[in-house]
Amino acid sequence: MLRCFGPCYPISPQSPVLQSLLSQQRYAGEVYHYIPASESAAMVKSVLTALVAAAESGEDDLSANQLIMHAQQLMHAHLHDPQLNVSALAGMLDVSREHLTRLFSVQLGQTPYHYLQRKRLLEACRLLKDTSLPIQEISRRIGFSSQALLAQRFKHVFGMTATEFRKVGVVPLR
Repeated sequence: MLRCFGPCYPISPQSPVLQSLLSQQRYAGEVYHYIPASESAAMVKSVLTALVAAAESGEDDLSANQLIMHAQQLMHAHLHDPQLNVSALAGMLDVSREHLTRLFSVQLGQTPYHYLQRKRLLEACRLLKDTSLPIQEISRRIGFSSQALLAQRFKHVFGMTATEFRKVGVVPLR
């Protein structure tokens, strides 16, 4: 979410700006309700003003966003390192493991452990599909300490083995 949309700033659902936006009906059935340009401009100005106020009052949120982005960059750069785990990542960022986990959960809706595991497994999928590398080599390249560990995680997450994925090239919907 952070990479796609940038920093997120909290605006209370009870704020007049959001209440005004929620009260607008864009269309009713097949008939569209047009909002006059002056009213639309005022609405956009109100939203931008609320976002600026939230941004100015939320310097901690901005630093949290920067920390998350830095953590994601480090994970990508060290994806191949089997020693990279949440504790090591927190050490690189000079924050506690608990703080990093809490920020990830709030900002991205998942723990850094699950984020890292997913990145590694998605890279495994790419390598399985695009190369003929042995699975043992793939597991080494994406930071799993053994082929068995990759096999276990792959089967758990995708419901099929890496070999089965290589044959079909897609993960079935579950």
